[in-house]
Amino acid sequence: MNIHLIRDFISNNIQRFLKFLIVGGGSFLFSEFILFLGQRLFQSPNYYALEITAMVLSVGLGYFLNDAWTSRGKGWHDSGFTNVVKRLFSYELIYALGNAISISIQLYLFYYHGLNVLIGNVIGAIIATPVNYVLTMQVVWRIRIIRE
Repeated sequence: MNIHLIRDFISNNIQRFLKFLIVGGGSFLFSEFILFLGQRLFQSPNYYALEITAMVLSVGLGYFLNDAWTSRGKGWHDSGFTNVVKRLFSYELIYALGNAISISIQLYLFYYHGLNVLIGNVIGAIIATPVNYVLTMQVVWRIRIIRE
C-alpha cells in the first residue's frame, strides 16, 4: 500500500475518528440510561422491546451528534426531512451491521474459545468501530476519508 495514502488517511481522519469515538461513548451511556430507567419503570422479565428501544434511540442520538459535530462542514448535509430520514435510516442500518459483527465475534470467542462474554463484547466492539466509522463517513455523509 502506498505510504502517502496511509499518511493522508491518518491526517484526514484522526480528529474526526476521535470525535466519532466520543459520540459513540456518549450514545452507549445514553443506551445504558434508557435500559436502567426502563428496568425501574417496567420491571418486566421480557426486556426485548426495551433493548430494541434503547438501541434505536441511542444510535439515533449518535447520528444527530455525529451530523452536528463529527462530520460538520464535510460531506453531505442536505437539509429537509426526507434527506435527514434517508441518512438516519442508512446510519441505523450500518450500526445494525456493526452490532452483528460485534455480537458474532463475541459469541465466537465465547463458544469456541471460552472467553468471557464481557471481554468478547469489548473485542467485538473494537473490531466493529472502524467498520462503522468508514461506512458511515462514506455512505451517510459521503466523506472521502482517504483524500478530501
